[in-house]
Amino acid sequence: MPQSPPLSLSTPLRAVLGIGTERSAQLARLHLQTVGDLLLHRPRRYEDRRQFLPIAGLRLGEPATTRGQIVALGLKRYRGGRKSVFEFIMDDGTARLHCRWWNLPFMQNYFQTGDEVLVYGKPNSLKPRTIDHPETEVIETGEENLIHLNRIVPVYPLTEGLPQRWLRALLFRLLPQFESLIAEPHPEIVLPNLPTRANAVHMLHFPEAMTDTEIARQRLALDEFIDLQLAIQTRRRKL
Repeated sequence: MPQSPPLSLSTPLRAVLGIGTERSAQLARLHLQTVGDLLLHRPRRYEDRRQFLPIAGLRLGEPATTRGQIVALGLKRYRGGRKSVFEFIMDDGTARLHCRWWNLPFMQNYFQTGDEVLVYGKPNSLKPRTIDHPETEVIETGEENLIHLNRIVPVYPLTEGLPQRWLRALLFRLLPQFESLIAEPHPEIVLPNLPTRANAVHMLHFPEAMTDTEIARQRLALDEFIDLQLAIQTRRRKL
């Protein structure tokens, strides 16, 4: 039997166990072709899910993350069916929150009455409490919740059809396998008081504290700056 090639940061994502043709195509739309590309896919923000703001504590125009159970939902069409609004109402025991999506009727396929849901957004009304087009994530039972709850979690740029939970779980699974392969790009340069590149990538995706996210960003940005400076020096020598 021929042996499979050893895994590396240049391994195509389509060759990674658990990533099928459809998912690899979705990742490609984000310009993620290899494992190395994926490990450098930077979150656009983070949520501290060790605690949530109760619905009753939401403030007008201030972004926040809250959670609750869907108690009602429905789709309303108007203007002869050309316009629509899908809405669900969630309750956390302190108050109720209305979440609405205008002219996106397919959103009704993602939720059911009784679902536990995380919601992030800015309330645009407090009577009743309402968020239009919030970011949402249905809470599922099982060990996978160790990835998505009770920690600081990354929220990634996505593409159509690619779930946030799936991408976060994929990175959680792949990072331990490939972290040791992340080498220092410039080992001859001493970078005191900064983590290794491998540690920075780890903190980028699964920080222990919010300060870790800025440290990781600085270290990876410094690598890019050094690459740029070396390229400029090389060009000068050639000139």
